[in-house]
Amino acid sequence: MLVLTEGVLPYLSVEEAGSIADDLKTLDKARYWIVDYFSPELMKFRRRRGMQRKMQNAPWKFQPADWLAFFRDHGWYSREIRYLPEEADRLRRPMQLPPLMKALFGLRRLFTSKARKEAWRNSAGYVLLEPASKAIIGDTFRASTTAKPHRTLETPNQ
Repeated sequence: MLVLTEGVLPYLSVEEAGSIADDLKTLDKARYWIVDYFSPELMKFRRRRGMQRKMQNAPWKFQPADWLAFFRDHGWYSREIRYLPEEADRLRRPMQLPPLMKALFGLRRLFTSKARKEAWRNSAGYVLLEPASKAIIGDTFRASTTAKPHRTLETPNQ
């Protein structure tokens, strides 16, 4: 069974997300779980831009200190991640942004280092999680495709 919680976890507290992770892990048929991923840098950007204030009726609460460690501590391993900008490029479907934001990001890109650009491109995506009890160890753990956007984040023996 594949569990998809897109758009759910950001609105839950760390404790509530942990409870869901623990509950899903107990389901024998839960083989995979797809969750949203937002980097600490993106969360800082949202805070600096006042997004919590603008979205006060629907604040993002899920902000674990270490995203991968949070899921690992609840028995889930990150099998694969697909970053939104890379997927948009791969599918030839540019991310839709308001014109002013698009212009500001374009201008900002001119003065940003390559490393910083890469960090920004890797700031949001979707992660395929697998329960530790069902994770395949070794080279076969890697995603079946070798396309650049599809990255294995960690393996159970790390």
